[in-house]
Amino acid sequence: MTRPCITKHFIARSKKRAGFNKKATRKFYNKAIICGLRIESFESRPLFFKYLKLITRPRCYIIVYNRYILICSNNNDIAITLLNLPKEYYSLVNSIIKMKKEDINNGVAKHPNNKRRC
Repeated sequence: MTRPCITKHFIARSKKRAGFNKKATRKFYNKAIICGLRIESFESRPLFFKYLKLITRPRCYIIVYNRYILICSNNNDIAITLLNLPKEYYSLVNSIIKMKKEDINNGVAKHPNNKRRC
């Protein structure tokens, strides 16, 4: 596995907001890339989708994973910063994750990486 590109700012934010050390931050980022939800997953939820669009910057994309929002650069997958998911969206994100897992188990959707569990 290639080493993820992570900025010092991302490492500092993950330490402050999630309590991760440098090695745990790299593992978290790798898992978020594989199992995280992209902004397109929330188009059917207009309030949360609008919130994500507001915090997205040009040439960046968002991954929502494990009650955190990761902002990454578009051009070469560099992790820029980590934000806490607002508490009012916890249940929404959990329901979408549950629906995705059910789709994978029912064979409707394909698991992003068959060797790993999300």
